[in-house]
Amino acid sequence: DNVFFNWSDVFHAQTYELVYSSTYNFLFDVVTQIVIQSEFNTNGLQPGTTYYWKVRTLNDTLINSIYSDVWSFTTQLQLEIPVLLSPLNNSFNNPYNNLSLSWELVPNAEGYFIQYARDNGFTLDLVEEISVNPYLIVVGLDDNTTYFWRVKSTSATLYDSEYTYTWSFTTEEDTTNSISIIGDSSF
Repeated sequence: DNVFFNWSDVFHAQTYELVYSSTYNFLFDVVTQIVIQSEFNTNGLQPGTTYYWKVRTLNDTLINSIYSDVWSFTTQLQLEIPVLLSPLNNSFNNPYNNLSLSWELVPNAEGYFIQYARDNGFTLDLVEEISVNPYLIVVGLDDNTTYFWRVKSTSATLYDSEYTYTWSFTTEEDTTNSISIIGDSSF
């Protein structure tokens, strides 16, 4: 969502007035920037939107140039946010080995970024993975532990989606090392 405006220098120009808008006649959503150089960088524009822009010189004698021709560009579209499927949010007794994190396929997505961690701020033992499929098989999780996870879709030609809402799951307890005493306990 980063856009770089650039135009030819004008001899004796002190400043430039750059105007851009999502409407051709510049009646709505108008942004005006006063800049010293013949370039300007901005971000935060709406995905999949056509913008129109023009520029003129300004000087301190109030004799300003007329505006340039109107130019236009269209920002890239943004991918849809994946829909998480499993494990269900706040679920318990999930396997700590070979756990499948899955979500719905996103049209035009070329891959997915997956994050999981022990806290919902994604700072404790954060793991980041990439998958070309709408699922990820996770091995080696700790038993009886709550994890938080989220996914976003990615593509080389479209803006990445935002991350999904965060879901959590708790792994099952490892009972393979438990000792059971069978028999008469009245020694």
